[in-house]
Amino acid sequence: MSSKEIPKKLILAVLSVVFFTFAPLAINAYLITQIGVKNTITGIMEGVAGKTFATGLKETCDRQNVLTYPECEALALDQLCLQYAGEASCSGVGAKGKDYFVNNILLPDAVSKINEMQIPNTSVKVGELDALAGNLFVISVAMTLISVILMIMMIATPKGVLKTMGSNIVLVGLPMSALAYAANSALPSAVSKMAGGLADQQTTEILTSAVVSGIKPFLDAQMQIGVVLTILGLVAVASSGIFFGEKKFLRK
Repeated sequence: MSSKEIPKKLILAVLSVVFFTFAPLAINAYLITQIGVKNTITGIMEGVAGKTFATGLKETCDRQNVLTYPECEALALDQLCLQYAGEASCSGVGAKGKDYFVNNILLPDAVSKINEMQIPNTSVKVGELDALAGNLFVISVAMTLISVILMIMMIATPKGVLKTMGSNIVLVGLPMSALAYAANSALPSAVSKMAGGLADQQTTEILTSAVVSGIKPFLDAQMQIGVVLTILGLVAVASSGIFFGEKKFLRK
């Protein structure tokens, strides 16, 4: 390697690091903006609140013998509603049933409180994460494109571009799909273990199911994108040898 090639190799290495850093960030930020932090939290809360509230309400009404179950449920919903909303919003909520109460009274109040919570050691609120993901997506895409353009300009030859960019894409896609697959497999047991010390077995199962259902679409999409990128990268690397080999007419 000549002394003139060393700076070029170093610059390409730096550009590759930039690509490895910002390409996955752009993909993950895009997935977050599409799925939405708020939507994910709402889905998890809906799964947990709906099942735990229905179970608690049934246990409470089953312990008394004065009222029928529908009467007990309606009375309990009317009384509970005033803890979360005003009289106007609570009018007739008992007759509308527990599903209406959970989706229109309990969840909006809980999600609103969660959105106002701050991320530990930061000034960022949970409700601001969707906007931050959008900003991160724009910045990451810009940095990724800049690194790609500069690498193409420095490599110059079609064979070198295909081989280098293909290798870089594989090194982004393969770890992404592998990590997403591993996370998908380990997620249920990890959530169950964390929740086990906070709640009883039934609540733990409900919480685990809700969290897995909320996060799984993100991991599935991440794994699929990783597989596609890996295949595209391998095709690019293979094409650099097939179409630009020493005995091929496209050998530049």
